[in-house]
Amino acid sequence: MADGEEEATKVCSNCKRHINAPAYELHTVHCHRKLKLCRECDEPVPIAAYDQHYEDNHAPVRCGLCRETMPKDRLAEHEDSECPERTIECKYCGLDVKAAAYDGHADPCGCRTDVCELCGRRVMLKDMDEHREMKCRE
Repeated sequence: MADGEEEATKVCSNCKRHINAPAYELHTVHCHRKLKLCRECDEPVPIAAYDQHYEDNHAPVRCGLCRETMPKDRLAEHEDSECPERTIECKYCGLDVKAAAYDGHADPCGCRTDVCELCGRRVMLKDMDEHREMKCRE
């Protein structure tokens, strides 16, 4: 093979790696004996560790807050950003409010007024940042 030429490769259907064409058949036999594609994430997993992979990543678990069932690998994201029972700190008063009730709390909470420490005017909390940036110095 001349410099700069690449040897032809094939993609293994089991492990998804590029394999040099001359070694492809031997690789395929070995690969199918050692690896199995996960039915959930389509990733190659050693056969000996397949059950543990499923338990660690895909076994059904229940959210401790809302009791919804989901694959284990989705639980952290669900608890952090999707669960309606998670708490969110209100940006106006600092109280922890359940996500499902946040809009119902934040809308009226943001309509409360406070004195702008820069100009002394009373401004709705939801408008305070814009007021300080634009109108306060007028």
